[in-house]
Amino acid sequence: MHAGPATRAIAAALAVLAVVVAARLPRFGTPLGVDEGGMTLVGVDWIETFTRATQHGWVYGPNWLDRPPLLVGLYGVSDLLGGAAGVRVLGVLAATLVALFTAHVASQLAGRGAWWPTALCTGLAVSAPALHGDTTAGELLAAVPASASIAVMATWLARDSDRRRRVSARGWWLVAGMLAAAAVLVKQSAIDAFAAGGALLVATMLLRGNRPDRSPRARAVLAVRAGAWFTIAAIATVALVVATMSRGSATLHDAWYALLGFRMDVLHALQAQSTGPTGRIGRLVPPAMASGIAFAIVAVPFALRRATLGPTGMRGAALLAGWFAGASIGLAGGGYYWSHYLIQLVPPAGAALGIAIAARPKLRVLAVATAVLLTMVQVAGATSRHHAVEQARAMSGDQQRVLAVGEFIRRNSEPDDRVAVIYARANIPYYAQRDSATPFGWSSMYRTMPQAHEAMVTALSGPDRAAWVVLWQKPTSFHQDSDHRVRDALDSGYRDVARICGVRVLARTDTALPVLWLPASQCPQEGPLQVAPGPVAVVRASREP
Repeated sequence: MHAGPATRAIAAALAVLAVVVAARLPRFGTPLGVDEGGMTLVGVDWIETFTRATQHGWVYGPNWLDRPPLLVGLYGVSDLLGGAAGVRVLGVLAATLVALFTAHVASQLAGRGAWWPTALCTGLAVSAPALHGDTTAGELLAAVPASASIAVMATWLARDSDRRRRVSARGWWLVAGMLAAAAVLVKQSAIDAFAAGGALLVATMLLRGNRPDRSPRARAVLAVRAGAWFTIAAIATVALVVATMSRGSATLHDAWYALLGFRMDVLHALQAQSTGPTGRIGRLVPPAMASGIAFAIVAVPFALRRATLGPTGMRGAALLAGWFAGASIGLAGGGYYWSHYLIQLVPPAGAALGIAIAARPKLRVLAVATAVLLTMVQVAGATSRHHAVEQARAMSGDQQRVLAVGEFIRRNSEPDDRVAVIYARANIPYYAQRDSATPFGWSSMYRTMPQAHEAMVTALSGPDRAAWVVLWQKPTSFHQDSDHRVRDALDSGYRDVARICGVRVLARTDTALPVLWLPASQCPQEGPLQVAPGPVAVVRASREP
């Protein structure tokens, strides 16, 4: 008895899910990173602001953030549903969906033989540790609606290329436009679907392809109508979400500056305060090689040629070329060029590699065998490290310090205490389970916005000042505190309490701390935890509360 199409599709999706889970399992239990933890905290606060109808002066309730609203909302909902594990599960689901959508695009452009190589290569690459792909990066979450939009376009293209069918463009391009807009509302740089759609529409207008029955005028009318539906849907989606984003006391101008204007200011600040673009781009070379994305990119020209021979012809090649071009432009506009930026290139490069492999049956077998082998290695690594992922040696130095500092503050503070981190380690308040004393949690804000420094001075001054201060950086870092107001506020209102994993932790001078609970989290490479001299009892915690 043969399985039906639905059964085969479900089995294929479960197989891809298993590959993604195996690739991401070794780091599933590690703490949330700076962006993950910081944006999760912002997301939770923002959701609470909506539910309580609380008014604040910032874009996301009590916090200021330059990330789009769908990203912040996804982090917040995931944390409310499952805490840090919920954020990790979100990453697993996103990686699986990206692999499935990308494989669908490849199969529409080059035939069914491209599905499995593309799905396996993409699922492994978006989970590659070299790209921090085994975390829940914003680029990964944005790739879901972007690849879904392109999958919708590819499906329409495959049907439109069949002269036996009459396909209306309206429904397909409306959905594609909504998904494309959703992608940039997760990550501003996720313009992949816009570039791919534009390339496809231009090709539809200019090329006869495998539809010689269409006149130039008919092709132009089709392209213009499809583009109009796409644009209308995208604009409506963005307008609706941004209007919702500015529902609180923040103005529409505040929302647009957070999404667009701030990014331009950051690029100018980086030019003046950091290394040049060439030096920053150089950071991408080692992870591109280690993850295999550099080798997948080599397959793009061959895949474009192969796509021209497929069922969608030159228009399919144009779609793939536009996809890759859009991802490349989005990556180039990032500014900092961290390794996780490369995740944006994985779907188009994965589709290209899958199409190239499908053209060579022997390579297809080799690709599947390699994916199985890599999955087995990941499973073995996950099994051997199952009991180690929570231990210090399984974490990076920054993660160890964040956990230890966060636990120390959580154990020794009151629930309504606020913590100020100088200047930026956005996941410390998350693991301390305390509110941040300032709306600004990232160094880029202090580099760019004068009001961020003013907010820090205010948070450290007066009777309502923050209860705790974490000196992650010096007060003069990022060209800050030239007037010494932060330093003076620390000297006059705070005292050293402990040095946790090499990080100074201060408390208000008017706060009594008769007992200090030291964290169970350890940082072996930083030496023993140190407590400032004073009449306090010190208790070492044996485990997490």
